[in-house]
Amino acid sequence: MDGSQQLEQLTKNLVKPYVITRSKLGSTTKVIERDFVCNINHLNKLCTIVTEKAKFYRPTRAGFQYLVSFDDATHIENTDIQSLSEYLEGSDKRTDKVIFSWQIAHDMDGIENEMSITIRISNPMNPFVILQAALSKDHSEADALDFEDGSISVSIHGATQTTAEEIFALVSRWSSGCSRPQSMSDINVFLRKHIDKFKFANTWLLPIFCTAIFAMVIQRQEKPEYSLLLIAIVSFFVLKDVMVIFNQRIERWLRYSTKFSLFSLTGGDENQQTAYFVLSSRSTKRLIGAAIGSLTLNLLAGGIIWYLTKTN
Repeated sequence: MDGSQQLEQLTKNLVKPYVITRSKLGSTTKVIERDFVCNINHLNKLCTIVTEKAKFYRPTRAGFQYLVSFDDATHIENTDIQSLSEYLEGSDKRTDKVIFSWQIAHDMDGIENEMSITIRISNPMNPFVILQAALSKDHSEADALDFEDGSISVSIHGATQTTAEEIFALVSRWSSGCSRPQSMSDINVFLRKHIDKFKFANTWLLPIFCTAIFAMVIQRQEKPEYSLLLIAIVSFFVLKDVMVIFNQRIERWLRYSTKFSLFSLTGGDENQQTAYFVLSSRSTKRLIGAAIGSLTLNLLAGGIIWYLTKTN
């Protein structure tokens, strides 16, 4: 392909958005985890920056294709990125998956090398399937990938490790520039970071503190009722089970508080974003209340132990 020709002028249409290519170089897949929301402008920008990178290799043959899947099992498949906004305008469908794929052939030390780049953005992702795709020499096995919130899968075949890392960096910087989900506030990030500490305090510290209070009260009696000690031990296990259930509620509220959709492409996506925002706000309030209640109970129990120890 000479310099006057555009990469988008295909020599042939791709049968599917990812294909096996002839190359002596390896295949690499990387998952980029981000909390972001992308719209049509973001997708156009992603297409532009990766296309410009592909042009750098002065391809002799080149092809591009995108695939957009919706929640009703329908799809849009085309080779012209400019047509995407026309297809999506006024649609009430919810976007499930977007796949961009480039396939180029370029000269490498006098030999034609085929390189393919596949970027998948989807809701949600199974990490075990990603691992399987990453270990496979044929990344077309990633055909049915399911993605977690805020993640991208980039598969590159027929490129050196340096080239692959450069493309990974481009996609990573692109995702960093996308919009942040409305549901992702600083309090969500803080609670998600420290949730294990709250769970540990609820499951172990609080039952231990309560049992210690029972034991210290029994010890201070003139005629200790050791039957109360048995009650204290039973209470420990009961309280521990209760707090395990409470922690499960906290985990669920935490999951709902950060729930969002990766896409803001259609009217259906916008409606889903609104529904997720309401769910996130309600769950965040419950999560904050649970965190404050957990901290208060543990501090109160610790304070009682300190008081009993001091007055012993």
